[in-house]
Amino acid sequence: MSSFDDLSNFAYSTDNFTVAQINDVVIPALIKRLSQAKSSISTTTATSTATATNKNNDNDNSGSGHSIEEDYRKMEIQLEKLRKDINYIGLAFTNFTNFEDNAAALFKALLQHTLDKSLNDLRATSRSPTFLIKQLQSKLQLLSEIVLKLKLQIPLPHKLSAPDSDARKYTRVGVGADYDDLQVIDELPDLHFHPLFDKSFAFKDFRHVYDSLDARIKLCLLCFALIPENEVVKKRFFVYWWVGEGLINSPLGSEDKTYEEMGDEIFEKLVKMGCVEAVNKKHRKVADSYKMNPFIRSAMIEFAKDAGFFDFDGKGNPTADFSKCYRACLVLNHRSQKLLRIGSELDQEKMPEKLQTIFNVNEPYPDFFELEWFSKLKNVKVLYLGRWQNSAKHHIEVESSEFLNGLRSMKFLRFFSLQGISRITKLPDSVCKLSSLRILDLRACHNLEELPDRIGSLKQLTHLDISECYLLEYIPKGIALLSELLVFKGFVVGDRVSADSCALGELLELRKLRKLSIYTNKMTFPTDREVITLQQFKKLQKLTIVWGGGVDSHAKQDKGATQPTGATTMSPKKSGDKKKQDKGVAQPIAAIITSPKKSGDKNEGVAQPNAATNTSPRKNGDNKKQVKGVAQTTVATITSPKNSGDHIRPDKGAEQPITESTMNPEVSGDKKKKDKGKAELTLESGAFARKLLKAATFKQGTKPVNLEEFKELEKLDLQCYPQMTAPSWLIPGKLDKLKKLYIRGGELQNLIQENDKWKVEILRLKFLSNIKMDWRELRASFPHLCYLEKFKCPKITLFPCDENGLWLKP
Repeated sequence: MSSFDDLSNFAYSTDNFTVAQINDVVIPALIKRLSQAKSSISTTTATSTATATNKNNDNDNSGSGHSIEEDYRKMEIQLEKLRKDINYIGLAFTNFTNFEDNAAALFKALLQHTLDKSLNDLRATSRSPTFLIKQLQSKLQLLSEIVLKLKLQIPLPHKLSAPDSDARKYTRVGVGADYDDLQVIDELPDLHFHPLFDKSFAFKDFRHVYDSLDARIKLCLLCFALIPENEVVKKRFFVYWWVGEGLINSPLGSEDKTYEEMGDEIFEKLVKMGCVEAVNKKHRKVADSYKMNPFIRSAMIEFAKDAGFFDFDGKGNPTADFSKCYRACLVLNHRSQKLLRIGSELDQEKMPEKLQTIFNVNEPYPDFFELEWFSKLKNVKVLYLGRWQNSAKHHIEVESSEFLNGLRSMKFLRFFSLQGISRITKLPDSVCKLSSLRILDLRACHNLEELPDRIGSLKQLTHLDISECYLLEYIPKGIALLSELLVFKGFVVGDRVSADSCALGELLELRKLRKLSIYTNKMTFPTDREVITLQQFKKLQKLTIVWGGGVDSHAKQDKGATQPTGATTMSPKKSGDKKKQDKGVAQPIAAIITSPKKSGDKNEGVAQPNAATNTSPRKNGDNKKQVKGVAQTTVATITSPKNSGDHIRPDKGAEQPITESTMNPEVSGDKKKKDKGKAELTLESGAFARKLLKAATFKQGTKPVNLEEFKELEKLDLQCYPQMTAPSWLIPGKLDKLKKLYIRGGELQNLIQENDKWKVEILRLKFLSNIKMDWRELRASFPHLCYLEKFKCPKITLFPCDENGLWLKP
């Protein structure tokens, strides 16, 4: 409707608005009118403002120019808030098919009021500007009330409210209708602060839904109260938390459902009841992330306070106060640190012995605990100090990990997370005293170099995540004693072989292992013998292998493998340094910052995260040997391979990156000589060197052998695969139950098998510059394919994928 008259006739018609009319006509018209009204204030020149002020001083002694301008600024802010609220309502109503008559009447009244000519020029001259402002304020108050009613009318996905119509009270049009002209406007508060919120029909509807849930699922849902509205959070995070709280529990030794399967059942019910929303990225069949809309979260804050689940301040923010509950939050303010720091200043009601959960909401430095106080957390079951957000931009670090020595008293701790915390180089032995620990989350602790040798004493551990801990030199043998382990992420396969390191074959003692991820710098991994070892994991369902050491830089920059970033430097060693670098341990594909080290330092090449943090120097006399040939890779870092040996070993000297990264050679005192095969590449020679590497890996090849098959493997994820030819075990006949195949980065050229057919249903190909396939060949080789995703694979052409690189089976 282009003209004002057409819109007016539409607004005053006797017919109720349809959903399509609200989406296509009403909401755009409302947004336009409110924007125009705001513009009539904000575009007024300083001259006209001064003139209006002078007129006001002449005609109205009760006001002042300053106060009037303040009033106009408040109205401008209110108009913008109204515009945003209406835009939010429009998004929420987009897919509604059955819209309540009451909401339609409210929209009609709202449109009629915005067509009032008083909004055409809010700066119109008047004999009494103050009185006019009071009238306009009452008009905006009226609009705010209608908008609030509409926000509270947004129904649950599966149950719409049917309240008695309260739209009639707004049908009078005119400044000050049904309101005192002297009313002043207030900012519209958040939903859970408004007195109408818990009286609204939408809130009562959701209360009915919440009350219908059993106690366990209610407690699971209350965990969302800590997460900001519409924040997308991984399913894994909530499942681990629920395990820690004891809300999900599977008896040790049981062959029943896994934690993940039980979590899926809870999420399925919560989604069905309209409590949370599944985030299906790129049309994936199964959601791995969830979020909660603002209305539901506002209700959850109310429920969480009533249940004493967590404490919230007057603005709905979680606090560290646990005087009325058994859980505390780490939040970025001084009061949080004071409440959780010194036990002597707390009264008996707030003693740490009562705490069961400590959760880091947004505290970047969670090491403020006093050791004495931290040691008193004897009943804590969930200790989440790390990062829960998906983005690595949320930086967390500790200056000292001494307070972690207090862990030895936490006999009931089930879930412990240090995810993403920088500057933790070694876990204290106190971790091994956590006799009830089920889940240990050390993901993306980029400075972690060593696990305690006695980690095998964690007899109840079912999940261990040390993925993206690229400075780990080896995995201790004690890992093989974790007989209950179901999920192990981050096992390291390197060149270092010692009495302390755990070999792949020793993991066969983990008879319940269902998910395994491996990080390796061995370009020929897995060898035939290692494949046979992997095939002997009778219950292994998911396998991920990540190759490092300059093989490919793209896949590690994918979301599935977050890397630290920064400038790259390596401090020189001093003469007489007894520490030696282990051969061939690959560093993450990112820039690396290393603080200067003194003689005897063992922590060289520590990868720093996204903030400028320093690694404290280590003490002299540490006999731990450092890895030789640390691969410092950036955009294109390549070392010429050797032709001899079982596999290609990186040169003893460090690879020379192309960007601002240098490695000084060993000075006198270290008798090791630099490898002659080291190629120092520049950007100009990078392409040629890359061809040499491809040729070398192609010559190696992998000869087909009579291998067994992977009995239960359903998902295979290969990242940065270094060779051009597919390994002999990557064939349909050896992977009969494989349903998901992901290949990200590397040199692979072909996946097609001439005579064999894959049973794969989901295929993801990313950052594969050499792979070349025809669509007809792919469909013939993958007849069961339902979902295909390709990204930055330039030689895969003429595929019927959409603009996002997706293809879904019709």
